[in-house]
Amino acid sequence: MEGKRKTSVLYLAMYDAKMAPGVHKKVTGFIEGVNDLGYSGKVKNIRPEGFGSYLKFVLALWSARPSAVVVRYLSRLGLAFFMAGIILRMRGSKLYIDIPTPIINLRREILSKNNRSATDWLDILMISLLGSIPFLTAERIIQYSSEGKYFSIGVKNRTLKIGNGINVSKVPQRVHTPKWPGNTLNLIAVGTVAYWHGLDRMIKAIKILNENTETGYSVNMNIVGEGPGKADLELFVNESSMGDSINFSGMLYGDDLFEQYRDIHFGVGSLGWFRSGVEEASPLKNREYLAAGIPVISATKDPDFIGESKYYRLVSNDESIESIVKLLKQIGNCSIPTSKECRDYATTNLDFRVKIDRILQFNKNLN
Repeated sequence: MEGKRKTSVLYLAMYDAKMAPGVHKKVTGFIEGVNDLGYSGKVKNIRPEGFGSYLKFVLALWSARPSAVVVRYLSRLGLAFFMAGIILRMRGSKLYIDIPTPIINLRREILSKNNRSATDWLDILMISLLGSIPFLTAERIIQYSSEGKYFSIGVKNRTLKIGNGINVSKVPQRVHTPKWPGNTLNLIAVGTVAYWHGLDRMIKAIKILNENTETGYSVNMNIVGEGPGKADLELFVNESSMGDSINFSGMLYGDDLFEQYRDIHFGVGSLGWFRSGVEEASPLKNREYLAAGIPVISATKDPDFIGESKYYRLVSNDESIESIVKLLKQIGNCSIPTSKECRDYATTNLDFRVKIDRILQFNKNLN
């Protein structure tokens, strides 16, 4: 613990907390994990307000003096990151670059826009020209899914691929574990309702299974959230006469949300990331399901789960629905992990304290 007390960690980021609550939750949770481990952690967030905010960010980065500086990646500041690694190392500090989205995916997302702005083209130019240069002087690069080869040149051995963390203690654990087998399999999908989350695949699979009575049980799903894809899903549900099977609750928070978890057998993660070219991800909502005591159904590989397990059921990451129908049928013959088992898994594998310990001890000579 003596070494931990000597170590100070600064997380430097640029975002608007009101506009990006998910980012804010992750950044503050990261530092809470740092402090829970006995280190001295602090967040410095600079609101994005034009060129001046980038200047403030660079000055804050270059003048930082903690033992470890964790910086949230910004594509326009690649050269500043490269210089920061040198400056901090001369001062006895070390730079960790946190990359929330693989740069190869970021570039793909920008190129897929129908109307690209001048700043979009600037981002593409900077990303393409610099490649892995921004990371060459960093002590560690933190990634959450696989990066493209071009952006990994010279830094692959210093890259730690790790799943997103959450503060498990802040997620209420449901006491009740719903009975299974039973007459109804209850699912819940929480989050932004968007095309790339693929809930249409699950709805179509539920329709097929509920029309086939050989399983002896039906499937219901509650969709909690709003988003650009909600209207299309509601239209399909109405036209398919599935109103008894699919419920739209809108946005729910706090106790109202956790009340919905009581009788849920599985939480539904993202089933359509392939539509954005994503094959591997570590969504926060999957971790929150498990922290609350609910196992997950998802379609993408996740660094925190080796293949498929009773906590994390995988279906195909494509447009087909056959694998989802097959899984829904198989569940009838399977036991479902208890609320406590899910919570214990989250505490042992997904909590920020576990993540921070791996990140900081990845470098044995941090202090």
